[in-house]
Amino acid sequence: MIPGASPGLDSGESIPDDLLAGEFASASIPAELRPYVLEINAYAERCTRSLGDRRLRRDECSGARVAVIFELGPPLRVIALRGQESRRYARGFVSGPSGSFAGTEHAGRQSGIQMNLTLPGAALLFGVPLSEYFGRALPLAFEELLPAERDLSERLFHAGDSSANPWPARFAVLLEWLRGRLAVGLPRRAQPGFHAVQSVLASMERWEMSVM
Repeated sequence: MIPGASPGLDSGESIPDDLLAGEFASASIPAELRPYVLEINAYAERCTRSLGDRRLRRDECSGARVAVIFELGPPLRVIALRGQESRRYARGFVSGPSGSFAGTEHAGRQSGIQMNLTLPGAALLFGVPLSEYFGRALPLAFEELLPAERDLSERLFHAGDSSANPWPARFAVLLEWLRGRLAVGLPRRAQPGFHAVQSVLASMERWEMSVM
């Protein structure tokens, strides 16, 4: 995932400055998507030498937003910091609002796209109650929320696999997919109670900003 905290080794050791290399890119969010999408970032990270049997680890908290991770490389191991649960997600996962941290680990290489959604944006995109993914110890697999879209990570990967700079093509595929999904979800705004829920979710986001 996009670093939310300084990385370390699972052994608790700090890492030398020259251990990590990689690339990072950000998509430009079109104006019509900004009420729903906070940011879209791509990343490819690798260790410059072998970690042996150790793992690179970060402890992260999603806060009052919904993070969607599309895995384009070896799947991360996601670890619940409260308890001993852990899980890998072949295609990606959805991490809902939470006040607790979770750990992510990889063996020396990771690549993917992280899309951070507003809470109303997630409600429209997934079409399920926030309680389905709120405060979970571990994220939900992407295909658990949108089984019909389970091949999206593969489509994103192949959109740019023949280019020296694959990210613009991948961002274009993702933004087009978002427009289509939100077009399906937007009619739900007319349903009774939607604006009340949207107001509550917006208040949660303002509260998070006030305590940061």
